[in-house]
Amino acid sequence: MKKTLLAMLLGCSISFASMDTYISEMDSLLSDAKDIEKVVKQQIIKGLTSDSYLSQLQTKLENYEKELASFSKSIESQKSDPVLVKEFLDKAEALSQSSLNLANAIVSIADKTSTNSNDSYIKTLEILTRTTLRLSDDIGVMADRIGEMADRIGEMADRIVYTEELITKHSEMINNSAIHIADKFNFQMPDAPTQSMPSPTMPSMPPSMPGAPF
Repeated sequence: MKKTLLAMLLGCSISFASMDTYISEMDSLLSDAKDIEKVVKQQIIKGLTSDSYLSQLQTKLENYEKELASFSKSIESQKSDPVLVKEFLDKAEALSQSSLNLANAIVSIADKTSTNSNDSYIKTLEILTRTTLRLSDDIGVMADRIGEMADRIGEMADRIVYTEELITKHSEMINNSAIHIADKFNFQMPDAPTQSMPSPTMPSMPPSMPGAPF
């Protein structure tokens, strides 16, 4: 009996620790995304879109994308405290929104860029667009992993499903952003659809559930 209880307590502590780790990693990613977005907006306002600036932006976005990809793949379905789960879902939604904001900012740069710009600038923009497309995939993976949580955390299933749907929509919108740029400059994107998908409709918030922390 004591061994069984100890195993249960150990399992719970590992679960909580894992969720805390996820939340900490998302805080770091959110900070990185906000820093990149701030720099992009400042550059757009100043009208500075030099080759060196765009290359620096590509490096920053690529590092962010790699970290997000690693995080999304690490998410595992686990039973945990509802308060921690809610915080995790809140930050997951914020992270997908921040990634969408980055994609929108890159579209702003592309829209202000002439198709007659110098070759090196256009090439960097193409790489940046490919990175944005991968970002869409990473957000999609995160949505899938979160969807798997609903089976194990039944009391918050509605909220988990809402978060999954919201992040999936953000993934589609980021994908559309990349396709928008690719269409303008005739970039060949890997595994990209031949035409942009229609603008997705945001899911409505689920009804509150008795006892659920949202």
